Amino acid sequence: GVTDIARQLGLHKSSVSRILTTLARAGFVDRDAQTGRYVLGLGILSLAGAVLASYQLPSAARRELELLAETTGETVTISGWNGRQAVNLDQILGPGTIKNFSPPGRINPAHCTATGKIYLAYADDTLTSSILAEPLQRYTAKTIVDPEVLRRELQEVRRREVSLADREFIEDVAAIAAPVFNANGAVAYVIAVTMPSFRFQEQTHERTAAMVLATARGLSMRLGFRQEIAPAS
Repeated sequence: GVTDIARQLGLHKSSVSRILTTLARAGFVDRDAQTGRYVLGLGILSLAGAVLASYQLPSAARRELELLAETTGETVTISGWNGRQAVNLDQILGPGTIKNFSPPGRINPAHCTATGKIYLAYADDTLTSSILAEPLQRYTAKTIVDPEVLRRELQEVRRREVSLADREFIEDVAAIAAPVFNANGAVAYVIAVTMPSFRFQEQTHERTAAMVLATARGLSMRLGFRQEIAPAS
């Protein structure tokens, strides 16, 4: 409602009402005629579509992700970074009957997801320290909320070039992720294999991690990255 939005934004209700009227006219929000409350409108999809289009990989690169999904039998995602969190850009569902859905637009907190940890591991130290200085939200019993423990894990992530997360963000969901570097050695995307946690077995996840890393390195080469370029923040 207008009052709720005004309170959260610290704006006067009349200002919020005018802004919402403008957004509604553009189709970005819709107003429920009975309750007077606002929800996101379909117009927001035009903005999302424009952003996602700028992140599209070449069709040949997407085929590599499809092959990874076929080989592992699990869902493969590719994510971008919004400055504080990883955001799913696309997903390819594996052939298994029990699938994990990670739709485009899903936000992945930096401290407790495989994709987020990759970005955090390669982020500028100022940004990493800023995020770790904030209270780390606990989502499950396995969420790491001790910043020093997490910092040590991020060092290991950078050493191995792979991150793991098992039931740290969502119960019963596990993931393995690796970075895709651009020509300058910065992380352009992160690809991940996500799966139900009961399929995240020690005897198989190392093999899956190797496949994720090999695919990520192949995509990095497509973006002009060469191994002699040290990965940059």
